[in-house]
Amino acid sequence: MQYVFYGPIERNRYGSDLFRNESAAAPGFQNDVVTVFRVNQSAIERDEFSTRSP
Repeated sequence: MQYVFYGPIERNRYGSDLFRNESAAAPGFQNDVVTVFRVNQSAIERDEFSTRSP
């Protein structure tokens, strides 16, 4: 996985602070409606990827 689309449905379900660890996912594109996060695959492989529970 290289990118994660985070739009109104995801924001409504998970809130606006789903990705707490900036080393695992950083905004690659953002506008008023959506954010597309660029995923750092090596951070995931090192188990640095964390999210809050829905």
